[in-house]
Amino acid sequence: MKKRIAVILIIASALFGQMRCSQSSGSGQSTEKQPEEKQSEAKPSIPIFQLSPAPPPSTPQSDWCRIQGGENVLINAERVNTNRRYFYLPQGITMLSVGYPTLAATLFLKPLSNGNVEVFTGANFPTCLSRPSYLSPAGGSAQMRYNNQQDIEFSLELQVENNYPKITIEQGIKYNYGMSVVHCLECQ
Repeated sequence: MKKRIAVILIIASALFGQMRCSQSSGSGQSTEKQPEEKQSEAKPSIPIFQLSPAPPPSTPQSDWCRIQGGENVLINAERVNTNRRYFYLPQGITMLSVGYPTLAATLFLKPLSNGNVEVFTGANFPTCLSRPSYLSPAGGSAQMRYNNQQDIEFSLELQVENNYPKITIEQGIKYNYGMSVVHCLECQ
């Protein structure tokens, strides 16, 4: 009697399991995509640096170069390559300065809603920012190189990490620059 019940249970569970498998894979009419399919269809978007098309300020009040102070942004060093420094770009305008006290490369950076970063240069703010000709390529890439032909040379790299733009700066081995990153609270 116990053997019959055990055999019936085994057969019933096998039939039930077979019915479940055929229902889940059977008709193929399911419109819901599997996670793997969703990922393969999603085209990755690589964030890029783009040079700002903004004209120079027309009034002293709109000149971000005249604004003093701001909030310092934390700069980190990579563990493996300490010549690489990085920071997370906050919303709004951030001033990046790399170089020596008497000679520095200065740029304004602004994250855009599409994940790209707008780069402001001397073409936008001629009184305080570096020449756009010192940057290559001139926008449209996730990496830019700064070289003023006077001892300031470094690269910028843009990534997105945890939904925040991450800017990595790599100095050449022979260089040891100071660096400051200041979030401009009053720049509009």
